[in-house]
Amino acid sequence: MKKLLFIITLLISFNSPASYNVLITGDSWTAGSFNPQMREQINSHLGVHVIASSVDGESSLELDKSLDDSFSAGLNLGDGAVMVINVGGIDFITGVSRDQTLANLKSIVDRNIKNKVLTIISGAPDVISVDDANDKSYPLKLDPIYTQLKSYGGGWIEVVDVMSKLMRITPFQISPGDSVHLNANGYLVFNLVLANKIMELKGLPPTHFSWVDVVSWYTAAGLNDHDGCIAAQLVEMSYGCIP
Repeated sequence: MKKLLFIITLLISFNSPASYNVLITGDSWTAGSFNPQMREQINSHLGVHVIASSVDGESSLELDKSLDDSFSAGLNLGDGAVMVINVGGIDFITGVSRDQTLANLKSIVDRNIKNKVLTIISGAPDVISVDDANDKSYPLKLDPIYTQLKSYGGGWIEVVDVMSKLMRITPFQISPGDSVHLNANGYLVFNLVLANKIMELKGLPPTHFSWVDVVSWYTAAGLNDHDGCIAAQLVEMSYGCIP
């Protein structure tokens, strides 16, 4: 793992300091207990002020209320701010209806638009239980509510479909019995995907690397060619990799 982190540190292109804030919030995929390096890695990639505030097991309703309380108390993210959200999965596995989850997410987006905050949401897979997520034969795909949310938010929102792909790359799983959470290598890919999406939303070109760098990267991570290719495509490291 140290070798991989060292390679990626060398590959990351540092940008000049930006004049906007990034707030990262949501559930365990963005929480320090599972993804402790997220803030540092995105900050290093973008050169922006990154604020991380996530809670393991947070639902869309809890996040909506928390953000409402924060903005009501005077939270001001400043001009050009970006909010990165990973939420919805807890709703799906605890029986919350898709209509209710979508309503909660729309409330978050509406508030962000009112406060001139751009939103990037990492969408959860279309599952109804943890067993679905851990079942290797269960085909994971982005839940349809996120596509609806993207249409609703227009140019103020981008949806990232990465969870369902990373959860099926075995070397990225935190343990053999847990396909829901990732290890440090998996979350590094997740963090770089979000960093590139922030760049895209801000009108900046995403980072691309050479094929030699890609091979070195996924070899260090212990991935086979197929999984390494998927990971490389997610981070937009290469144009010519076909899994």
